[in-house]
Amino acid sequence: MSFRALAGPLVPRGAWEARTAGVFRGAIALDHPDGLWVTILRSREDMEARGIWPGPEAFDALAGLVVPGRPLAFSGLGDPVFMAPGGQVRIALPEDWDPRPDLAAAASAVRAAGPEALEAAVARVRAALASDGYSEGIHGDGPFARRLSELRGRPDFPFNLAGFGPGTTPAGDDFLAGWLLGRILAGGGEEALAAAARIDTARTTIPGRTLLAGAAWGVFPAYLVRVAKAVALASQGDFENDLAEAIRAAVSHGASSGRDACLGLTEGASHETSQGPQG
Repeated sequence: MSFRALAGPLVPRGAWEARTAGVFRGAIALDHPDGLWVTILRSREDMEARGIWPGPEAFDALAGLVVPGRPLAFSGLGDPVFMAPGGQVRIALPEDWDPRPDLAAAASAVRAAGPEALEAAVARVRAALASDGYSEGIHGDGPFARRLSELRGRPDFPFNLAGFGPGTTPAGDDFLAGWLLGRILAGGGEEALAAAARIDTARTTIPGRTLLAGAAWGVFPAYLVRVAKAVALASQGDFENDLAEAIRAAVSHGASSGRDACLGLTEGASHETSQGPQG
């Protein structure tokens, strides 16, 4: 095969079978028996903790075979074959996709630049988010935004956001993932991720749980990793790097997921301490 497959670090390595939850333009979502999604992705640019990028030909072949609600079997990452009722698709042995080394390098660069430089970069993120006047969901002054303000004042914020807000992946989950990423950039990731391991994910949807499972391990969707790297470069005064363009690309992710996550990143990067989930 002419392409190289990729697999995220939280993809189950052995053989398994899962129900096809949905077939979308850019992904095939599978309800794995462990209670989380595994996503088969059209583009390697959309990689995530529970994602498999099988290559373009294999994705198209699978999209033509799978049926929502029907099972899809996988032979495991050691001998990767997808088996659907109508046929099977073999993929190349996947390489590991793990953004954590890149995030560690970005956090190191931010620490070297200092807190004022990070705040300047975060201010640019806020400006980019505000540039189009978007005011839906948790943005603006609608009911979800007002409720977010109330939740922000509680001692278990932002961990109380699991399952909060609109969206297949609730806006609160996206915000929380971005907040954790912001904490990593600001040097508070160890404490924040330790607290994230205790989030009550029973309150949210399966895709929300899947996102938060990756975030709790410090593994964020590729689009957010690109934002984090752009923030790190901006904090170093690299204005050849177009942070605004990285934000524009992020806010196109999902209905509002990218925008919600970027908002969370700005607050996480500016936050000094976290109390963690209560109870």
